[in-house]
Amino acid sequence: MNHYFSEKPNSVSEPKTFKVHIFNQTFTFKSDVGVFSKDHLDFASRLLVENVQLKPDQEVLDLGCGVGVIGLLLKSQVDIKLTMVDVNERAIELANRNFQSLNFKAKVIKSDGFSALKKTKFDHIVTNPPIRIGKKSLYEMLETATHHLHEDGALWVVMHKKHGAESLIHFMEQNHKVETVIRKKGFKLLKILNSN
Repeated sequence: MNHYFSEKPNSVSEPKTFKVHIFNQTFTFKSDVGVFSKDHLDFASRLLVENVQLKPDQEVLDLGCGVGVIGLLLKSQVDIKLTMVDVNERAIELANRNFQSLNFKAKVIKSDGFSALKKTKFDHIVTNPPIRIGKKSLYEMLETATHHLHEDGALWVVMHKKHGAESLIHFMEQNHKVETVIRKKGFKLLKILNSN
C-alpha cells in the first residue's frame, strides 16, 4: 500500500505547488502526490510552527519532514542549524528543492527515523508525527528521539486527542517531563524534556 511514509511512493508523480500564508509572508512550496500534507499547511503543523520556541544557531531536526514545510518555515523566522529527515524518497527530493528555492541552508537526509543519524544530537526535534505507522512504532520513534537530544534539549510533538495525545503524554511521562504548550481545536503541542 502507498502511504506518505512509504520509502518509494508508487503513485504516479503529479508535480504541483502550493502557497502558505504565515508570519505576514507568503511562501511557495513544490509538492507532489504520495507525500504528507501535499497541498497545504495542515492545522497541526501550523500550530507547531507558530508556537515552538527556538533560538538562533540551535541545532534543530525536522523529523518526518515531508516536503520540508515545518523546518523551512521555522528557518524563515530563526537562523537555526536545520536538519530534515524523511523515509520517503519523493519527499526528500522535494524538500531539497524547496530549501534551495528559498535560499536556505539545511541538511536533508533520507532516513527511516534515526537510522541514518547514528549518534547525532540536537537542541530541538520537531515533529507532526506519522500516527498511521501504529502506536507501538510511533512510541518507539519518539522515545528514540529523546536519546538524540542534548541534555537540555526538547522534543516538540503536535497531536490530536482523538489520535491519542493523552496516552502519549502518559507514556512519555514515565521517563520525561512533558509540558502542554498550547491546546487548540483538540490538538496539543507537547514539549518533552530529557528527564522528569
